[in-house]
Order: sequence, then structure tokens, then C-alpha cells
Amino acid sequence: MKPIIFCTALILTIIVTGCASGPPAGSTQQDVKPKKLLYNAKERKMLTYCIGIADIVWQVALKRKQGKSIIDVKKEYEGREETRLIHATIHKVYRESFKSPWRYTETFYNECANNMAKVNIDRSGFANFCFQNQLIAGIAFTFKQNGKPQEEAYGFFRDLKSESANDIIDKVYNSDKRRSVLKMETWNSCMDKIS
Repeated sequence: MKPIIFCTALILTIIVTGCASGPPAGSTQQDVKPKKLLYNAKERKMLTYCIGIADIVWQVALKRKQGKSIIDVKKEYEGREETRLIHATIHKVYRESFKSPWRYTETFYNECANNMAKVNIDRSGFANFCFQNQLIAGIAFTFKQNGKPQEEAYGFFRDLKSESANDIIDKVYNSDKRRSVLKMETWNSCMDKIS
């Protein structure tokens, strides 16, 4: 399966509310600058694959938090190329307990990095930062698409205490590109500095 398929096929369908669906206070997203390249080409390819799966986890975790049934969520993904993988992912999200979709998705991404890309937790922090950046881009796109003011998007990510979150939001609001393109550009510009 190609990683880009996940990224281009995914549509974030979050409804922007005040519920605990944003990044929690004290989240681990920080502005970081590595001193050297951290990931080889094979690791980067698999880390990119992980963002596609983790994006599905994010969407499903939000839908679960909003009270949607597993049956309804599965129906939304019917007919997609990766239906078996997506259904297994949906079952995993509904089987496990979590309070914050953001933290749950972060943890899932780290697990995927460890299991698929063979990048252990000690090395996955920078990739997780880049993953969160592309997630921010996708969520900011939803704010923009729903006609929400830029300030609302800033507020959604306020607890991250990250300048890069505001920069990403600015880029999204000042662009006419599709969500999938913005997300991949955000991912690649971050990963290009460390791999």
C-alpha cells in the first residue's frame, strides 16, 4: 500500500466543538530543532505510512468521543481500498480506553513508528513532532473550510504553546491548496530537516 493513498483519501470530518478533542494542556508537541539527520530513507517511508494510519485513528477517536457507534463509523469507510486495515483500526480504537483523542493518536503514531518503521520511542520524538504538524494542518483546513476565523484555529491549539502551530495555521489560511497537499507539504517540510 502506498502511504500517499492514505493521505490523499482521508477527509477529516471533525465538527469543531469545545469538547476535549483538541490537544490537551501539557501536550508533548514542541518546537524542536535536531542537530543531525535522524531517519534514513526506509524509515522515513514507513514513518510516512504511519501518518496515514494515525490520521484514521485520529478521525475514529474523535467520532467515538462524539458518541458515534462503531457500526456507523465502519459504514463511513466502506468501499475504500484499505477497508480491512481500516476496519481493524476502527476496532482497535473502540476496544481501547482513552480520554484524549489527541494523546491517543500520538501514542498510536509512536507505536506504529516502533512496529512498522523500527524507530523506537527514544528516536521517534522528532517524527512525532512532524506528524503533529501535519495533523495541525489538516485540522486548520477544517476550520477554514467550515468558515471559522483564523483566531478560532489558534485557540484550538493554544495549549500546545507552539509557535509552529500558529505558523502552520497561517500557511493553511493563506493557501488555496487541498487538504491532502497541505498536510503532505507540512510533513515533508518538517521531515526534510531531519531525514
